[in-house]
Amino acid sequence: MNIKAAERMGRLHDALKASGYTDHALEVLLVRLLFCLFADDTGIFQPAQSFRTFVEDRTSADGSDLGSRLAQLFQVLNTDDGKRSKALDEQLAAFPYVNGKLFSENLPMADFTSAMRETPCWMPVRWTGLPSARPFLAACSRASWTRRPAAIWARITHLKKTFSS
Repeated sequence: MNIKAAERMGRLHDALKASGYTDHALEVLLVRLLFCLFADDTGIFQPAQSFRTFVEDRTSADGSDLGSRLAQLFQVLNTDDGKRSKALDEQLAAFPYVNGKLFSENLPMADFTSAMRETPCWMPVRWTGLPSARPFLAACSRASWTRRPAAIWARITHLKKTFSS
């Protein structure tokens, strides 16, 4: 993850927190978004940039439906392919099942604004350069996805500070 991506994620964090979306739900949401961005850029999601395309094509520019569309995507990511609705939208159906409980917890729906939708992290950035993806993956081991989102966020924030110096 590069510094620009970390700064964008930080701005999204601050905007969501200021809107009243806080604590554990905010931490888990951000970790989920980080995973989706990483999966988008590293080829876990196919076709390439599926997450970014989903946000751009399937949500309103004013951000009013972004929270509900993300909740729907997270539910799809938490559902084994064989157990998904046969009527599921083709674009959503293309996302893989993500094992490991990252998407298993039901979160309150976040409300987004147009500024939150435009600022963020889902705009193109590359997971290359410093810091590399290795510290991100080390900070986000499978066991910590749902048990330690605050620790993951703290580690990512620390990486941003380390590499911006």
